Amino acid sequence: QFAAVEHLRWVERLPGLCFVHLRRDDMLGSALSWARALQTGQYRSTAPRFAESVYDAALIARCLGDLARNEARWRLWFAQNGLRPLVLDYARVIADPLAAVQAVADLLGLDGPVTLGPDGVDLRIQADAETDIWRRRFIEERRTMDAITPTYSVIIDP
Repeated sequence: QFAAVEHLRWVERLPGLCFVHLRRDDMLGSALSWARALQTGQYRSTAPRFAESVYDAALIARCLGDLARNEARWRLWFAQNGLRPLVLDYARVIADPLAAVQAVADLLGLDGPVTLGPDGVDLRIQADAETDIWRRRFIEERRTMDAITPTYSVIIDP
């Protein structure tokens, strides 16, 4: 969601700011999750669903394109500003949340080991059998080894 925050000028306003870039290598998994969240209103496993989800290839493709553009924009912004964020991978954070918290604490220069209480992480992965079905169907329907399917135009200013 780069566009929502790009105007804030964080680096100018908050000297010494540290950045954590949470990313997910499984971009299609992110797109599937986002499409379902848009339909159901459930963006967290602890929140209620307000509607059911229905497979929508066009919505998934839009989410996938938006995720790719946002990832590219963040990486470009970090590079052009000479910033090296702490990069955390979603799958590793899910597998070992304490290690992720420790990495952030280390980045901030906090001393000693961190702990998480028994209620420290109340979220769970929302992917399920429906996600697997959607993934297979989307790949079957949209797979092309010829080229990237254009979903937007790129203007390069030399």
